[in-house]
Amino acid sequence: MQRCNECGTIDLGKECAERTGECLWVCGECGSIWRDGEDLTGPASGETNSYVPPPGGAQLAEFVPVPASPHDRSAYPKAVRAVGDLVYMGSYGGIMLGTSVTEAPSLLALGSGDGQWTPEEGPFRVRISADRVAEIEIRPPGGPLPMPGDLPPGPDLSLINVSLAEEAVADAHGSSERTGEFMGKVRVDFRTPDTVGDLHFVRYRLVRARVRPAD
Repeated sequence: MQRCNECGTIDLGKECAERTGECLWVCGECGSIWRDGEDLTGPASGETNSYVPPPGGAQLAEFVPVPASPHDRSAYPKAVRAVGDLVYMGSYGGIMLGTSVTEAPSLLALGSGDGQWTPEEGPFRVRISADRVAEIEIRPPGGPLPMPGDLPPGPDLSLINVSLAEEAVADAHGSSERTGEFMGKVRVDFRTPDTVGDLHFVRYRLVRARVRPAD
């Protein structure tokens, strides 16, 4: 289950048609539709009350919901805990600010260029300084987040909206400020006793997070 970026509810589920193999993402709350493979952070490409199939495609009635796995059902509470850990102590998926590269074998897969972001691209990156994790950047892809080395996938932070992020910062005894709101995009700068960073949203979904130690 994903967060719908049209109405904001976590009621966006995958449906597939057996006859054609097509799949859609459909919001049970507002009826917005994305075809499988479309960017779920972008605008919906259709609605249930006006859906027109492509030539030879399945009618809407042929699409059947894909049952949610136990992992899917636990994704939301895991995401809420994960964003709390991220802003409170700079920790995500078993990697924490200040972690030594030599003490964390999973980080060796990222390289150890001092002062550089590694890898150059990807949903999870770290900046190493003096052999330690100096900054973490996450770009949630929607779904479990691939982690380096043999670490298991991280929680789906795309389920986090602005309100949940601000609550997490407040719970960490920190402060936050919305420093940019334009065309559905929102940036939230935050500071807690131990961390500082910024969170970026497209409408209802977190699309980028950066955190580093507080000065």
